[in-house]
Amino acid sequence: MFDEPSDVAPTNPSPRASTSALAGSVKSGKGAQRWWSSTRGSSADADGSAQLDPAGEAARARRRDLRAIKKKLEAFCAEPGPMTYLAARDRALECEDDPMSDDVGRLERLVVAGAHQQALRAVDVLGPGALLAPRVHMLAAAALDATGQTEKATKARALGRALLHRGIRATGDGSRERPYVTSRKPDAWDVLQALGWREPISRQRLVVGAKQLDRYTRRDGREAFFDVTALLGQTRAQALPTWGAVEAVPALAVDLARFKEAASVVVVVLSGTLDRSTWDTLTDTVSALRARGYQHVVFELSGIDRIDVQGAVRLLVEASSLEAGGGVPVFLRPSAPVKLALASCPMLPTPDVTSDEQAALAVVKACTRAQARKRHVGAA
Repeated sequence: MFDEPSDVAPTNPSPRASTSALAGSVKSGKGAQRWWSSTRGSSADADGSAQLDPAGEAARARRRDLRAIKKKLEAFCAEPGPMTYLAARDRALECEDDPMSDDVGRLERLVVAGAHQQALRAVDVLGPGALLAPRVHMLAAAALDATGQTEKATKARALGRALLHRGIRATGDGSRERPYVTSRKPDAWDVLQALGWREPISRQRLVVGAKQLDRYTRRDGREAFFDVTALLGQTRAQALPTWGAVEAVPALAVDLARFKEAASVVVVVLSGTLDRSTWDTLTDTVSALRARGYQHVVFELSGIDRIDVQGAVRLLVEASSLEAGGGVPVFLRPSAPVKLALASCPMLPTPDVTSDEQAALAVVKACTRAQARKRHVGAA
């Protein structure tokens, strides 16, 4: 369905550039090797869990699980391909609490902040499935490079590329019939980047038979599908107050079709359910927009017909992250369930709320002018 990207020679990337190096293809499995043996200490504390509970059964079980995952990963290194990748993934999901967690994101923030030694220690306590995420090994490579461990960095980078191209991309062709199979949230974005998708993308969670698929769509209509059934099935459900109709299978649709390029404003149209099982769609969308330099976002919320407390908190957190980066978030036409949910979070700051798109754009314009004046006064 998609062409293999051209080969990219290994480099020593900056933290922010480390994941883009995944676009290099892996033509052979020979470069995929274990890199962590001497960085993780003795077998007694190889996974770092002894620090959490040295005498507890939970710590011993975690050590056993991680040893099993590492053996599966070594089997993939020896023979990269979809069968060895899926075998490792299945084993990881057996002992995974929450494959939809943001543990990879936390690791990325450490590397970007320059906390390289802390990042390498953090790799030791990631969830089992995170060891199969290409981005983890690319981030580890950046941290290893920064600490002078060049040989290990080369191995980590080769393993990250092998997991992406010989593992995930070999599980399907991205069609609805043969979707890609991933182990962590960032995997889909890394695959799309490797396929050359550089523009903002809309994502929608679909139910196709017994499967749950994430469908990514470009503005030119091109689509790619990822099977997230097992990942969602492993995520622990939490009973929380919820506003709006209950759906059998929650889904959140995101439409990024409307761009106001002149003012660098994106109108993000959300519809469906926003809760713990779907908020990663929102988080990944905002992260992708920030990465492309879009700071001002109008969230169109009239289509949200179901939302819980965690969904409302996540919406406010994402809005605050834009504001912290100098952006201007605005909530447009919030539905009745959204209004009720936001009212339950009085301690968190809420962006400006409008009922008209032109008014929302005017708010962004006024705020950007005020920011410019403040910068001018500060410079004077």
